[in-house]
Amino acid sequence: MQKACFTTNCDKYSLTRNLLCTDNDFTSLLFDFLNKISVQLQELASMILWTPWKSRNSKPWERTDTPPESIVLRAKNSLKEWIHMQKPRQPSQGTHQEVLWEKPPPLMVKCNVDCALFNNNTITGLGICFRDSSGALLLGFSKHSYFNSTPPEVESLGLFEAINIAINCHM
Repeated sequence: MQKACFTTNCDKYSLTRNLLCTDNDFTSLLFDFLNKISVQLQELASMILWTPWKSRNSKPWERTDTPPESIVLRAKNSLKEWIHMQKPRQPSQGTHQEVLWEKPPPLMVKCNVDCALFNNNTITGLGICFRDSSGALLLGFSKHSYFNSTPPEVESLGLFEAINIAINCHM
């Protein structure tokens, strides 16, 4: 299918117009667009895309329906919080800074597992990722299930699932 490209004297929309004429799929268009705008606009565009997606996902998980006004407010507030958290913080003198995640030693694979409970503990979510010694993602896995559970049970099932995946993938 041939794309029709129109030119006008208005330069305001030329970036978007050029991308629409050259990119063949939405993913290419989105990443090409993000690569051509300022960091501040990248942050804003990402938050505008992420917030409705998050609200959409809360429908089946938490059985909530978020009004559009709340989505816009959440996007603005989340962006403010994210920008604030990106500012470098000076450690207090004499305090020990905790390392949250470290790469595994050479020739080793590290597995991280996290689980969550939703809707009065009747929906469980599970996320697993395996990374190599460079920190590169080798395998990621997520799923949700509908059953009543406790946090220790869900964490145990997550670890069991991770062990099975590691065995099946010869890790």
